[in-house]
Amino acid sequence: MEQWPTTLPAPMLDFDDTTACGLADDEAPLNPLRLRTYPEREDSFKVSLTVDQMQALISFYHTTLNDGAAPFTADWFETAGYSHHFARIIAAPAFKSSGHKFIASIKVEFIADVPLAADSSVAYWLPEEEA
Repeated sequence: MEQWPTTLPAPMLDFDDTTACGLADDEAPLNPLRLRTYPEREDSFKVSLTVDQMQALISFYHTTLNDGAAPFTADWFETAGYSHHFARIIAAPAFKSSGHKFIASIKVEFIADVPLAADSSVAYWLPEEEA
């Protein structure tokens, strides 16, 4: 999985989030082999960038993330309250000029990571047996 570039700063932590369906989907039947994860939250955040950092973000979005199709992780996720998550950028970053810097507004969806067992295989959830 791709990593947020170290050349880019962490975002300003004033997230604007909305809850998505997440893993607890009451309408879906329980399935112990269900491996698909669903977006838990859609958030947007802002990052203050120089011209070079703006170009790096554009390259990261278009090339590394294949226009947002690939997910990524970042060290700052835990600070933002998203430990054990990955994210996908769901819209191209929007930029506003602020003097000699640019403010990028980035809309992402956070997805809970599927836990792995000790042997790196997917840790299946098995319901308790009914008596």
